[in-house]
Amino acid sequence: MVNDQFNPREANAAVRADKRLNIAMIVLAMLILSAVIALILIYALNGRTTVSLTAAVRSHLPHLEHFGPGWTLPPQITTTTTQTWPVRRVPILMYHLIRVASSTEPHMEEVMSVSPELFKQEMEWLKSSDYQAVTFDDFVAYASSIAPLPPKPIIISFDDSTESQFKEAYPVLKNLGIKATFFVITDYLGVKKNSMTWDQVRELDRNGMTIGSHTRTHPYVNRLKDMKKVWDEVVGSKQIIEKNLGHAITTFAYPWGGYDQYLEKLCRDAGYTSARGAQKGIASTTDNRYTLKAITVSGDLKRFEYLLEKL
Repeated sequence: MVNDQFNPREANAAVRADKRLNIAMIVLAMLILSAVIALILIYALNGRTTVSLTAAVRSHLPHLEHFGPGWTLPPQITTTTTQTWPVRRVPILMYHLIRVASSTEPHMEEVMSVSPELFKQEMEWLKSSDYQAVTFDDFVAYASSIAPLPPKPIIISFDDSTESQFKEAYPVLKNLGIKATFFVITDYLGVKKNSMTWDQVRELDRNGMTIGSHTRTHPYVNRLKDMKKVWDEVVGSKQIIEKNLGHAITTFAYPWGGYDQYLEKLCRDAGYTSARGAQKGIASTTDNRYTLKAITVSGDLKRFEYLLEKL
């Protein structure tokens, strides 16, 4: 027979158990809220930013050995993941002609010219000032919270694949152990006067320099109306370089610095992980990595030192 008689002692025990459970849940909620507030305060005080790492980054960074022996991205990364890294500013130097300029030349060519002696002095100054040259892939890896940057990073880049870059700049870079990125115009190589050859480009690639695309014919790509032509300049040039070098390339430089949203998207879709314009300024790891700013280097050592010392 079931005993239905009310038991006050058991009822009080049940009430006390419910109260303890409620208190435990409140304490747990307060702990979670405290942790969230602490993270917000750390974010605000340290001036950090949250950046995204997507599966696209994994597929667009082919030179994983660059980040250290045996290093690889976790294979389980298939969706967007967020991590917090400090914001860094990275100057990107942009060179064109490494030669002594003539006063009879057009003003633009004179401005874009840096003498071999001055270039050597600039690289020696960077070395003595503890700057360490990095690649655009290094920049992207840090911005994606994948790999660190050195204390004083700098990117050295060359546009237009002129032969003077190979003959005058490359030996200096090689001797000082400084890496740089060369943006080449594929249809000029071995064809146009004073341009590099494919053999020279391959030598740069074999010896630690990065090769990027500067299109096939150096047009104002953002002004072209024929979309097939645009595709050929941006994507076709990438395919040509990759066929000649035997590996993927990941960075692009807009001819004349001209770009628009369509070109940004095309660069992403083509597999580039970064693109550099010509807008004056210092690149930040929070910037749009397909519209990176740069510093055009001209023949003035004092100005060169001043621009970098004030960072």
